[in-house]
Amino acid sequence: MKYLDQLFEPVLIVNEKLEIVYYNHYFSTFSGLSPRKMKKISDVGNLFVSVDNKINITDQILEVTEKKRSVVSKEGQVKFFESEEVFNCVMKVNIISEDEILICINDLSIEKSIYDKYRKQVEELKVSYKQLVLADKLKSIGELSAGISHEISNPLTIASGSTEILEILLENQESLSSREDIVEAISNIQNSLLRINKITLNMKKFVHEGVQCKQFISVKSLIESSVTLVSSSFERQEVDLEVLSDMDISAYVDELAIEQVLVNLLKNALDSVVQSKSKIKKVSIYATTSDDNDTLIISVKDSGSGIAEEDVNFIFNPFFTTKEMGEGTGMGLSLSTQIVEEHQGELRLEANSSDGCIFSIELPSAELSNYLELETRVSNLDEVDDVKVLVIDEDYSNLNFYAKLNDESGGFFLLSRSIAKSEALISNINISKVIVGESLFLKENIDILLKKNKNLELYKCGDKSKNEKIKIKDTINTPLTRDDVLNKLDIVIGDIHEEEV
Repeated sequence: MKYLDQLFEPVLIVNEKLEIVYYNHYFSTFSGLSPRKMKKISDVGNLFVSVDNKINITDQILEVTEKKRSVVSKEGQVKFFESEEVFNCVMKVNIISEDEILICINDLSIEKSIYDKYRKQVEELKVSYKQLVLADKLKSIGELSAGISHEISNPLTIASGSTEILEILLENQESLSSREDIVEAISNIQNSLLRINKITLNMKKFVHEGVQCKQFISVKSLIESSVTLVSSSFERQEVDLEVLSDMDISAYVDELAIEQVLVNLLKNALDSVVQSKSKIKKVSIYATTSDDNDTLIISVKDSGSGIAEEDVNFIFNPFFTTKEMGEGTGMGLSLSTQIVEEHQGELRLEANSSDGCIFSIELPSAELSNYLELETRVSNLDEVDDVKVLVIDEDYSNLNFYAKLNDESGGFFLLSRSIAKSEALISNINISKVIVGESLFLKENIDILLKKNKNLELYKCGDKSKNEKIKIKDTINTPLTRDDVLNKLDIVIGDIHEEEV
């Protein structure tokens, strides 16, 4: 008893009748129960009330006496006898002797309070971060809006002029010989409206908070959509914007997020060129791949004056900016770095001199990025025995259909646009089924795949009538539907074990 009285932990002892026969000094301090009040409590079950019904001391004692081992309760909220104060506790019940039970109370109230406070602060930081991201996007849109309004006014002028032409032709009731003029005017109106729609859609997407939804996309298309948002600003500042994106390169990314990064890099490059004294006013954006084709590289090069050496180590830090007060948030490169890293990539300053800078985004190839994403869903993907399906298709919409199906199924489908990349996947992963898109369904391609694994089940996506000499398991019809794909492949959603998802 003397030892227990020295503890800074509330403990008490009860007998086989659940009567309290001892409690230490700290228990009195902790519970606020005086000796007079303790005498009123005949049964330990009346000592406190479980507010959230997570602690039942009577059941714990019964379990201890039956199983002859210690029992620890869940964390729960309790109120002691004739008290309104709530404590967060865990109770451990131990056997001392045949007729005595020791109850140790671990008070977690302080830890819970700190945790709740920390969680609240984290939530506040998340809100602040989202507000900063949105503020940075809105600032970008604000800077681009003048140029974009000019960009919209041109097709509006064309549409308006074409409408007047139509009105004149119809008023004069011209003969059928004017049909070509009417068709041309209608075509001009339609093209102008499509142009406006594309510009406003890009702006809307840019401001919208993305959901980190990755999909296969052409890098050329990704660059072009980013350039659309900034091109008018470049024209207004009389800076040449060179786009070199003719290579057929694919990416598996959140399109809106990477577009935000590219717009930020292009805006920074424009500002650098405008502020420099260089006679050459030029920014270039181009895409390449690494020698092993496992890495996609998008670079933005400018002819500005470069970044001061003392600033180079700080440019990726939050809130750091070399611009005048009020002209920059200092969050652009910091947010861009985070976005790229979330894609398992890297954003870095590739070159820096008095003749300008090169910023590069390095991302895993589309196939590698898709594989890495599946690895996060299915642990030890290479060793899992569940059905794994390799889809090889050049059609982006087909690949994105299977990417969406992966979200639902937990991850059955590995995706590729390349026969060469698919060879490596078949060599390293236990793939049982392969779906080949129509454009790639050629005998030489099929021979390459079967050489890696002669037991592959082959499925063709598209027209069954072509290449009938190649033995296939079945044809998957286009346009793709969920039920047709799963039925043809004999896959039931839920085959992947819960712990593996």
